[in-house]
Amino acid sequence: MPVLKYSIFNKLGFWIAVLIVIIVIFLYKDSYENTENQSDKIVWNFNWDSKGILSKGEAKVRNVKSFVFVRHGHYNRQSGRLTKMGREQAEGAGKYLKQMRMKFKAIYSSSSIRAQETAQIIHQYLPKIPFYDDDLLKEGLPDKPSPTQGNWNFSSEVYEKHIPRFESAFKKYMHRADIGEDRNFYILVAHGNIIRYFLLKVLQLNTRAWMRLMLPHASITLIHINPDGTVTATRIGMAGFLKPDLLTWT
Repeated sequence: MPVLKYSIFNKLGFWIAVLIVIIVIFLYKDSYENTENQSDKIVWNFNWDSKGILSKGEAKVRNVKSFVFVRHGHYNRQSGRLTKMGREQAEGAGKYLKQMRMKFKAIYSSSSIRAQETAQIIHQYLPKIPFYDDDLLKEGLPDKPSPTQGNWNFSSEVYEKHIPRFESAFKKYMHRADIGEDRNFYILVAHGNIIRYFLLKVLQLNTRAWMRLMLPHASITLIHINPDGTVTATRIGMAGFLKPDLLTWT
């Protein structure tokens, strides 16, 4: 009789173990499928600029629109003007952009002094291109960053003051080319925060992640907006044209 009990409990333990394995497999499969479904829901909005969903034929008759973002050079925080190093950085950016031999349509610059001085130096290398300044491109706080760094702590009122301007600037510049518009490149000389905001937003990423990116002074970020509504970034914070001793971030 004891042998019989042992045999029964042994079989019972075996089937309990099998049942546990089946449950674990089922839960894992369900979790995996849920993860897959969540990934499928993260879809690209092809009509993010409200230009409409274009057919392949319609997209073929439109050109790519490209933006070259240049962060201003190193500057003196008291005067707001470029330092000697900042001017050298801007010179490097100007020389590099001239060598790119792209069809630049215009240079737009933040109206802040440091951005204006950077843009003016660049303009010396591309003198035939129209030059405009724009208050919308001035520095600010695009969104509450996540995560924050150091002692970063601003009230929601501070962000609410800047966010509408950032959104207006984005809508003004970031959109697909119109029918008949040439294949053009636009230079936007601005600030680290607004460039990071534009980059994340146009790539349909969380704009609260802007503090996770660092852009060197006078660095170049190149974004291409395709006719079908897709967007590609081929350079982000690129500053390889500068000597190592000219690389600064703050």
